[in-house]
This record gives sequence, structure tokens and C-alpha cells, in this order.
Amino acid sequence: MDIGPRNAAGKGTASPLPISWLGRIDSPAALPNWAQYGELSTTQIYNLQSQIGYSESGWNYAAIGTDNQLGRYQFATITLESYGLLAADSNSEYGTDCVNYRHCWTPAIVRSTVNAYLNYMYNIPDLSIFLTTTVAQDHLSYQRMYDLYRDLIRSTAIQATDPDDVVAGMIYVGWKLGAGTPPSKGTESGTGAYAWRYHGHGEATSNYNAGRYAITVLSQ
Repeated sequence: MDIGPRNAAGKGTASPLPISWLGRIDSPAALPNWAQYGELSTTQIYNLQSQIGYSESGWNYAAIGTDNQLGRYQFATITLESYGLLAADSNSEYGTDCVNYRHCWTPAIVRSTVNAYLNYMYNIPDLSIFLTTTVAQDHLSYQRMYDLYRDLIRSTAIQATDPDDVVAGMIYVGWKLGAGTPPSKGTESGTGAYAWRYHGHGEATSNYNAGRYAITVLSQ
């Protein structure tokens, strides 16, 4: 077993989502077809997203973190900018306070080789609308998990032989630390989720175990 998962073994899940919450009226939006990835089932991806939302904010779509992380999934402001919900250079101009400036909420379609990223835009014009547009938050979270999975596969932080619970655990590690990269001249242990898995660098034990919980408990 690799160092990160070995260190996480037996430490439990810090904030396990109660199974009964999956049937609540404020459960996440259903998984869209475009958000399916890898070998995880629709139910498993949905439950992983549900657990992430519970771990990050207690399922509070209106949550604002200490550094202006937003919503149920506590999106960092740099994440909102990278996905086009905030205008380019918003963070460099205003720091994390950029979310409080209406003119920074200038949705722009960020294109990639996979998706046109139209899935979560919903013409969000300001902070208050983002916090109350729950489907936009849900769809952005699905998109981010989809992208993390691809990046984690590419970096080998997820391996083709990994069981579903390890895949889900590593996706949530990537959510916390970034997908990361394998070792290079400047980073002998790699970065992000890669460095956590193979060298134990970074603190993501609770994320890994929460991701696994989404499969081993919530999806059974």
C-alpha cells in the first residue's frame, strides 16, 4: 500500500454524511450525463459529491469560508476564476475579496478539449446569486470532479487497477491538494495528490477517508 493511503488506514471519517440525508429535498442535483467518468457508477459519483459537500460546509449552499471560499463545496476564488465564473485577473487585482465586486462576476466560457464548460454558468452576475443558484454549484462541482479524475489518471495518482473507494478517495485528495504532478527536477516527490499518495506530503487523510466512505458506506 502506498504511503498516503497507508497513513490514512484506520483513522475513520471525520465528518461522515448521514445516509438518511441522501433523500433530503436539498440533496444535490442529479448527475448529468456529461459528468460520468471512469468506472465509478452514477450513484457513486453522486454520493462522492454529496460527501464532499457535507465535509466542506455541512451541506450549506450559502456558506462563505474564512478566505471567501464559496458555497456548499467551498470553491476557492482562484477556482471560480479558472472556470470562468469570475473575470480573468480578478484574484490578482483584488485577492479573494474579488467575489465582493459585482464587476468581477463576468462569466466567460472557458473552453477545453473535453467540454465547453457551459454546464455550470447560469449567467451568475454576483455573489448572492451564486450562493442561491444551487444547481450552478452542483454542476460546477461535478465538472471539477470530472476534470480532477482526468488529471489524476494522467499523473498516475490514480491507477487503472485502483478499486472504486481508492479512486473516490484520491479525487477528494485532489480536491484538497490539487491533482499534482509526478517528480521533476524541481520537485523530487512530485506535487499535490501525487506527492500525498506516494510520499505522504500534505494533509489530506480526512479527505481520502471521506471519499472512501462515499463508496464503502453511502453507496452500499
